[in-house]
Amino acid sequence: MNRTFNILVLLLIALLFFRCNPIKKAPKYTGASNEVNLYSGDTLFKTVLLDYAFTELDKPPYLLKSIANQENLNFSFDLEGPKLFRFYGYDPQSYPFYIYVTPGDSLSYRLENQMIVFEGRNAAHYNFFKTLFESKLSYAGFDGELGLNAFKQKTKDIYQERLQVLEAYVKKENTSQSFYSSIKEVLRFEYINWLFNRNMIPTGAITDYSTFLEGVTMETFNRNDQADNPYFYLALIKYVYLVSEEKFGEANASEALQYQLQLIDENLQGLTKEYALTKIISDYDAHIRPEDINDLLEVVAAYLPKINDETYKGVLEKIEERLGSFDKQLTEAVNKAVLLGREGRQVTFNEVLESQKGKYKVIDFWASWCVPCIKEIKEGHLFREKITKNKNVEFLYVSIDKDRDKWMARGEELKAYGMLENQYVIVDDEHDILRSFFNVVAVPHYVVLDENNEVLLFNAPTPADTSEFMEVFEEVK
Repeated sequence: MNRTFNILVLLLIALLFFRCNPIKKAPKYTGASNEVNLYSGDTLFKTVLLDYAFTELDKPPYLLKSIANQENLNFSFDLEGPKLFRFYGYDPQSYPFYIYVTPGDSLSYRLENQMIVFEGRNAAHYNFFKTLFESKLSYAGFDGELGLNAFKQKTKDIYQERLQVLEAYVKKENTSQSFYSSIKEVLRFEYINWLFNRNMIPTGAITDYSTFLEGVTMETFNRNDQADNPYFYLALIKYVYLVSEEKFGEANASEALQYQLQLIDENLQGLTKEYALTKIISDYDAHIRPEDINDLLEVVAAYLPKINDETYKGVLEKIEERLGSFDKQLTEAVNKAVLLGREGRQVTFNEVLESQKGKYKVIDFWASWCVPCIKEIKEGHLFREKITKNKNVEFLYVSIDKDRDKWMARGEELKAYGMLENQYVIVDDEHDILRSFFNVVAVPHYVVLDENNEVLLFNAPTPADTSEFMEVFEEVK
């Protein structure tokens, strides 16, 4: 009797304990079949971002949540079918892993060693890239001593090992067939993208393009089921450039453009074709010289009717509008754009240029938060000093910062690198005028003007790369 009574007391205490201290789990899914719910179980986060996996060409962030905006960090949204997203924290910062989201999912998330961990419905679909990261199977860079063949083999070996991680994961975890098929394609095109990363491979290292590209053709990319796979699109564009490089090398940029567009037009279909056409034209526009503007306008006019997607069509229309009104001369709106100097005085862009009358000008668009910008400023300091003294050139720094205090503070930190002179920040009201005219889609971005303030280069090489910069600069002079 006493034993029975004691057991009942213990059960009652346990019941009271769990009622007062419930285990925190994601609420059970009760919504519509296409609704997704993500619940923050970690109050450390101040800002998190749920983003499309593929966001290039003017696609905005999908969902952003910030405590600063008086929001909780829970997400609820409708989703028509399984889709790959990125989900990560801004503050504190976490690794930006991909997650495979399925309609009806309901999960909680928390921060653990700079990685977001998920629990709940289909949690295995969300935690795979964390597992892959922890495997430490990262692709290696090109080693000039070992050569191209060794690079290819090593990259292939890593790809096979990463596939094995996926195979073991799906056997151990409760994943769907669609998850397995989707992630397998992500890993495949990630491998191709890394292999075709031309920036890693020195000029001249590829002597036999057919062998190097073996197993990959335009037919590899003639599909429209990879809309959420970023590596698919990256690998596609790299492949087009490699095939074009084999035929044209570094010269005949206009002819190479026509070849690339024809290759895409004749071999791809649907949204993949529309993306590739838009991307190639956009890339050419980003590095265009004034003398090539009319040729590009003809290209845009020829291919714009082939584009049905509103996002891609809008990109080409913006290029057409900007270049159609350009004649090397800065527009009145650009000249009147308002900048703020470090001393707190507002000036027009034209006043800044006139203060350096008779000189060639390099406009350096940068930001205090931009790591590559700061790296270039430090590495190119001595070269900038040299060319300023010997070549009748002046560098003007235009920040796109919204936080002026951070802009001022970063300039002070970089004063040893000449960042207290010719420093300006774009006034918010004029933000789009300068960036739109000079096609500043990312920073750092360099523009070269001549002594008469006519545009010579919309997108110059980095001044830290002294040989390439001087080659182009001497050419335009």
